[in-house]
Amino acid sequence: MFVIEMAAAAAVATGAATAEVAKPVAPTVVVTLQRDGFAPTCVVGAAAGGEELRLAACRLTRLSTQVKIDAADGGVVTDAPTRTVFSIPPSAFLSADGCVYAGPVTISVATIDPSDKDALAAMPGDFSALTIDGDEGALRSFGAYYFSATDEHGAELGLNAHAPVSVEWPLSVQLDTCDKGVPPPCAWSLDAATGKWMQHPAVPLEVDGVRLPAPGTAEFVALGEPAQTSAVETSAEEAQAPARFRGVKKGKGGPLGPRAEARNNATIADAVRAILEGSASVKSLKQLHIPFGGWCNIDSMLANPKQLPCLLRGRLANWSDVSAPWRSQQIVAVGVDYASRTRAKVQLDGAFELAVQPNSIVTLQVEADVQLVPDAAEGDTRAELAPDLAQRKKTLCEFADVVTGKALSATELGELRM
Repeated sequence: MFVIEMAAAAAVATGAATAEVAKPVAPTVVVTLQRDGFAPTCVVGAAAGGEELRLAACRLTRLSTQVKIDAADGGVVTDAPTRTVFSIPPSAFLSADGCVYAGPVTISVATIDPSDKDALAAMPGDFSALTIDGDEGALRSFGAYYFSATDEHGAELGLNAHAPVSVEWPLSVQLDTCDKGVPPPCAWSLDAATGKWMQHPAVPLEVDGVRLPAPGTAEFVALGEPAQTSAVETSAEEAQAPARFRGVKKGKGGPLGPRAEARNNATIADAVRAILEGSASVKSLKQLHIPFGGWCNIDSMLANPKQLPCLLRGRLANWSDVSAPWRSQQIVAVGVDYASRTRAKVQLDGAFELAVQPNSIVTLQVEADVQLVPDAAEGDTRAELAPDLAQRKKTLCEFADVVTGKALSATELGELRM
């Protein structure tokens, strides 16, 4: 089944999802795709009024685990491919009326391993996100999962905040956010209406048992910036005080002031910073509380929300020689040493601008939609979904080992020839 959610006059629900967009229309169109045995996903596109919107068939992530448990007893659900473990306490689910549910529950789980580039390419949405402060940016993933609980009649169950479900998985990508000027990981939920990932401030995370600060806190902000402990001077009064009492005036019990507060924030950040510098000893990430069903992504935002991102700029020198349908497509920066895919539309003159992670390596891929002839004999699911209009993204050319610049910089790549 395909569910099309879009602000348009008409739509054709196929695997290639072609729609005539009437005027006036919102520039962004979100198409939600659902199929039995798979986690739902959404595709984001944009078109000006009167243009034809083409959305290539995307990859659905198969439900890797479906089990039944008794809600009154709880249980443990393990996703074998990624070794992700969901711990479900008794009375973890709520019925529609808000009461604790005690009957049989079907748990459906899908996971995305960020070290698997094919799995990462199937991430719902387009990696765009919105913080709690309303800032937009692109995400870098440390793992994502889909979690759903239904009763014996197939009705969706809510999650009980007083008996929280937790999830833990081994990290498969480097955790080095501190060196990149990137905030620490936090939880993001998928908003299917917009295709964006929404930041959640009150979802506790641990890395190897060490609690990470929550978004919006001073410690969280400090960890998204270069270490600045040397920039905060210690007063003579603080230097003479015992270490555990520094930042509090002796005999008064009150705060010393902004300088002491800044130093205390830096001290807390430094305690966590040690595990966010790409250490090989870091083994697992744990989300202590799953507050919502559906897709959840444990990510960092690539750009500092309050400042300019790190950019790559360039121009495809022979872009005008490429056929018009291809010229409407995009360029993608695929992280080599980090898990993310950021996209930008190539302009008519071949110019492009991409937000990327600082001090990293990416592969640039120029993509276009190409029509396929599905092979039903080989069990190609595209033959079932859209036998006459199946499409996929094809990489027209690739530029490997592109080095990104420092934080808050723009690297000019010049002219690139396809």
